[in-house]
Amino acid sequence: MHVQVFAPIFPYPCHEGAFITIAEQVKRLRELGYRVHLFYWKGADPSPQVLDAVFPGIEVTRLGSDRNEPATAARIAKSLFSKWSSAELFHYPPHLGGELDRLPTADLRIFHYSFSGPWLSRKRLSGKTAVVFHNLETELYRQRAIAEPRGPARWIHALNAKKLREHERRLSDGCDELWFLSPKDMSDFARSARPSVPLRVFPPFFSRAFLEARRKPRKKAARPVIGFVGGLHFRPNQVSAEWIVDQVAPELSKRGFAGRLLIVGKGPSSRLLEKAKAFPFVEVTGFLADLDPYWSDVSLSLSPHLEGSGVRMKLLESLAAGVPVLTHRMALEQLIEPLKHHPQLFATDSPAEWAEIIMKAPALPEPMTEGDRALTEPPAWFTSQGSAT
Repeated sequence: MHVQVFAPIFPYPCHEGAFITIAEQVKRLRELGYRVHLFYWKGADPSPQVLDAVFPGIEVTRLGSDRNEPATAARIAKSLFSKWSSAELFHYPPHLGGELDRLPTADLRIFHYSFSGPWLSRKRLSGKTAVVFHNLETELYRQRAIAEPRGPARWIHALNAKKLREHERRLSDGCDELWFLSPKDMSDFARSARPSVPLRVFPPFFSRAFLEARRKPRKKAARPVIGFVGGLHFRPNQVSAEWIVDQVAPELSKRGFAGRLLIVGKGPSSRLLEKAKAFPFVEVTGFLADLDPYWSDVSLSLSPHLEGSGVRMKLLESLAAGVPVLTHRMALEQLIEPLKHHPQLFATDSPAEWAEIIMKAPALPEPMTEGDRALTEPPAWFTSQGSAT
């Protein structure tokens, strides 16, 4: 079975959840024997060494030769006079859509992100076509608009949300199926959009190579190390990090927590940095280019889920790395059923209960394999559609 995967930016280095989702998808499908061809059209090109070492056996092609990325302000200004949102213009530039006409045929084409309307609205493609929703982007832009004070930014986010709502509903005109990383996102979309094509849950999964690389013996630190990792420029992560500092850190302080609580990610706000100073055990590290030491040090991963759609990839990445993870009950709604009962997943909404679990972190379960199948296998409906070879 020949599978073509489309992602705007080559998904490496895998610092963001979306990159991990895409990279691990193509690597696992190749491990299972599928012929996989990954197409991208933005950002830097991978080196031959990266392709050989990280993406062995996967065909990789850059679409188009335009490497001049318009400035953000120019793209936003252009979107004001376009039917497309600024996010759609960034991820799937309309002028590159014609590249699809020159591609070989495939049994299945997978387009990542619901921003793919500028390409899929041109004409129907041969073979089966699916769009993967990483989040309900309309809702994210609506939340951004609400969070902004009155002014141009708020109006632009609201306009993007309005355009995306209409375009997400019309994606079914240009594809055969809509796939969702999260079962809750799928049900929410079905209720609001009433699409004309089948909807399926296509959860994130990891390659065996990923599990083998991450599941190294964890260091036995003198003090427990608890960690949160995620880009702090992304609003749901901002809210999560501040909740940890505002709600959980005081509870830990009451209990005499003697470990380290790491908050890792680029773009921490001055407000977060100032709040963290009140707790000697909280360390806001900023961006870390290499997360391997983090995953070998941490004894419990924190993955709050307070708002937003989609699956928290760092939650799944923690389980794949064999690190116990603590989250909110809301996060369980985004997971497939087998993962809701993973032995290393803990969920509660109470900051006091978070603190109690953190205090017990050194005694939490060591890496195990009970939940590995749900982390590494594509859904049965996918594998039943066609043989890998």
